[in-house]
Amino acid sequence: MASTDRLTPVVVQALHGSGFVLEGISLTPAGRRTVVRVTVDRDLVDRDVVDTPSEPLSLDDVAEATHLVSAALDDSDAMGEAPYTLEVSSYGVSRPLVERRHYARNVGRLVTFRGEGEPVTGRIRSVDRAAVTIEVPAHGKTPARTDTLDLATIREGVVQIEFNRPDEESTGEDEEH
Repeated sequence: MASTDRLTPVVVQALHGSGFVLEGISLTPAGRRTVVRVTVDRDLVDRDVVDTPSEPLSLDDVAEATHLVSAALDDSDAMGEAPYTLEVSSYGVSRPLVERRHYARNVGRLVTFRGEGEPVTGRIRSVDRAAVTIEVPAHGKTPARTDTLDLATIREGVVQIEFNRPDEESTGEDEEH
């Protein structure tokens, strides 16, 4: 019987050097078959400071990751003789952020952070080895501010969906009148 412990090293090796990183594996029985769900993300270069947004995975990226994982599973005995269906995807914005790479992937997004004390909502400006720097918007009589949150004190972050997200490219300085 296949297990995530058996599959994880096979998938990690398949993705190594491809520009993708394994986020998770789950196995679900489906009749005589097993559905193998592999979640991947872009492998952000391990930089000391991340201060630019990363591109989300495209359908072509997911297809490439699917090909790599499928070939590795076919070439290994990790699934044994059991039939399976492979599903490869990436997490959406609803997944809680819990690791440094999750915050780095979301530079530029509005996130609510939960940790010690009251939750705080701010736009991620940069992520270094130990902290997340956020811009907290003005609220009522409280002026806008920049905060630095220690990664060790953050339990999770949740990306806030913005339908009218401010355009960071437009500063108004270069506009013609």
